[in-house]
Amino acid sequence: MEEIMTIKKLLYRLYRLDWMRRISTERMMDFLKTYYEDSKMDTEPTTPEEVLEEFGFDGELYVSYEEFLESEYLDKDYIKGLLNNDDLYNEYLADLAV
Repeated sequence: MEEIMTIKKLLYRLYRLDWMRRISTERMMDFLKTYYEDSKMDTEPTTPEEVLEEFGFDGELYVSYEEFLESEYLDKDYIKGLLNNDDLYNEYLADLAV
């Protein structure tokens, strides 16, 4: 069954994309090259996404969903810029008020 998209889940996905956008392209390319080299020696196949979730970029990664809800989600200015859409921002404000 597919997960229902809520404003919180939308914002978490947008936040992760924003976080990834801030990582340099060179760093992403290096990560993928290292993944490729390491995957040739792995006995248990993993995807780049699984490795990224576990190890991040040199130990750095976006925060978990729970941490996001306790920090970035509460930053109205950050969320307003992330959404850049008045209707969605008003939906966020309504959700925040609940």
